[in-house]
Amino acid sequence: MTYTVDTRDSARLKFSPANIIEEVLQNVTVLMGTIQATVPLDRNLGFPGDSVDRPVPVREAIIIMGLNSVISDFEPRAEIIDTEIKYESGRLQIRAEVRIDE
Repeated sequence: MTYTVDTRDSARLKFSPANIIEEVLQNVTVLMGTIQATVPLDRNLGFPGDSVDRPVPVREAIIIMGLNSVISDFEPRAEIIDTEIKYESGRLQIRAEVRIDE
């Protein structure tokens, strides 16, 4: 089944998700909102942040490629189907369609 995950939903994280689907979606949301090298004990967690000064199409390709890689590494129960990147008020917003096999 497919679900939509959006980085704007990160304020709704729960410490004890109600079920496996909610847990996987929450993990994907955290991965999408974390830049690599910002987590002290796991510097590989998150998407690459070295794309900041690149042209927008290149930056988006690097972010999408990095997200696919990090989600397959850290949350193998989820598969990214489609990714949309927007810039709102100078902030990066990522929305992804995620498939979770139940």
